[in-house]
Amino acid sequence: MIPISLLVFSLSGCLTREEYSQEDIQALIDEEVEKKMEQFTSTKLERCREELIAEASRIADSILIDEAYFERDTFLRPMKPEKPEKPKIKILKDTTALRQLFDPRKVAENERDTTGK
Repeated sequence: MIPISLLVFSLSGCLTREEYSQEDIQALIDEEVEKKMEQFTSTKLERCREELIAEASRIADSILIDEAYFERDTFLRPMKPEKPEKPKIKILKDTTALRQLFDPRKVAENERDTTGK
C-alpha cells in the first residue's frame, strides 16, 4: 500500500492540473498498478514453477535411485537354494563289549607331582 501511495504522491507532484486532467492522472496510476500486479504475478509464478521443478526433480531422482538399488540388489546374487529334507537318522546296533578307556594301574604309575617337589 505504501508504494502505491508514494507513486500517487510523486505523480501528482510532477503533474500540474494544466497539463493533465484528473482522469489522465488516475489512468496513469491504474496503468502503473497494473504493471506492478503483472510483475508480481509473473515473479510469483516463476518462483512457484522453480519450486515445482525442484520437487519433481527430487522425486524423480529418488525413484531412479530406488530402482537402481533394487535392480542391483538381486541382479548379481544367485537364487537362495531350497532347504533339503531332514535325513532319516539310522540307529546302529552296537555289539562290542564295553571296557575302560584307561587302565587304572597305569594311570596311578604315571601320576606324579609336576611342581618338582
